[in-house]
Amino acid sequence: MVRTYIQIQTRLPINRKKNPKYRDLTINEILGLKGVTPQSQVNINKYIGRLSTVMKWGVNQGYLSEDPFMGMKIPLTKKQIRKRREPFTNDELRKILKPSTYLSWTYNFRHKFSPDSTKNQFVYYWVFLIGIFTGMRTNEICQLGVEDLHRESDIWMFNVDESENTSVKTGSGIRRVPVHPILESLGFIDYYKFIKGMKKERIFWELSKTRDGYSPGDACKILEDNGADVVGLNCFRGPKMTMKLLPEIRKKVSCHVAALPVPYRTTEKEPGFLNQTDEGCNCIPGGNAFPVALDNKYCNRFEMAQFTKECVDKKINFIGICCGAEPHHVREMAVALGRKPISYKYYPDMSKHYAHGTDPTLKTLNTDVAKTL
Repeated sequence: MVRTYIQIQTRLPINRKKNPKYRDLTINEILGLKGVTPQSQVNINKYIGRLSTVMKWGVNQGYLSEDPFMGMKIPLTKKQIRKRREPFTNDELRKILKPSTYLSWTYNFRHKFSPDSTKNQFVYYWVFLIGIFTGMRTNEICQLGVEDLHRESDIWMFNVDESENTSVKTGSGIRRVPVHPILESLGFIDYYKFIKGMKKERIFWELSKTRDGYSPGDACKILEDNGADVVGLNCFRGPKMTMKLLPEIRKKVSCHVAALPVPYRTTEKEPGFLNQTDEGCNCIPGGNAFPVALDNKYCNRFEMAQFTKECVDKKINFIGICCGAEPHHVREMAVALGRKPISYKYYPDMSKHYAHGTDPTLKTLNTDVAKTL
């Protein structure tokens, strides 16, 4: 019985009850499918451990003579063992939190997925410390709203709860967590009041997240775990702002990753093209250039070609372009991929341009003058 159970588990997909591809199928129907990616040995060992706990209870209550799952475990591969997350040792924590280096390290830190970021680096200083002194999950900390911190008598409290902009992993995750005195002594409350004075909605407002509180990478991983064959980013951001998020997504998932930015030069300050200001023009009604005054923000064909090449380098599998795309953008992106579309024959031949050409029949009078213009 135990052997049969384990054999079946090694053929079942992860999250089969959540994945719309499998959730309405019986186990026998799933076992009859081809091309099913099985769940990991780590996951199966968790199931075995839980069953063993139930069986031990049965033994203690006299219902069973022995626990048939005792000592059962599927051995992990060397690669899986290396990937297992081990907790920090006390020595490692002392080294990380060493007062003489921790502040400078976190403040000057540039995230590998956003190396050019100029945002407030105190985010990295506080998130880790809050986790150490409260036990809160990273996602819970990063999504904290300004209204999620309040004072009860003389104690400051974090309110971890479900809302329109926040989420918790389970129902039991809804709770209140006191702010540790050490966090207060380090100035966290002062930092919080400063952020509140800036009229921000979230304490760590600089961190990118979905409306459900997940980072783009984590959100895509959830989609993959629930059966998505392709995940990624579509619309809203321009090529540079889209590219800043793609490495994290690529690292988190093993499925295909898609990237379809809008051809507009969005920035850190205004990452989405739905809210764009044009500093060179003060006559746009309402000040928002979207949707009919984005001309000055438009990407040229070579910017989209460069984006395409970067996608290839980062192993992004599906590359495209969204709202505002023109044929010349698509053509140049295809050329960047080594293709030669039919329309390429209409590409400008600058060798015969009267001022910038190199053809020997051109008059030097024109080409020489052009250099001075």
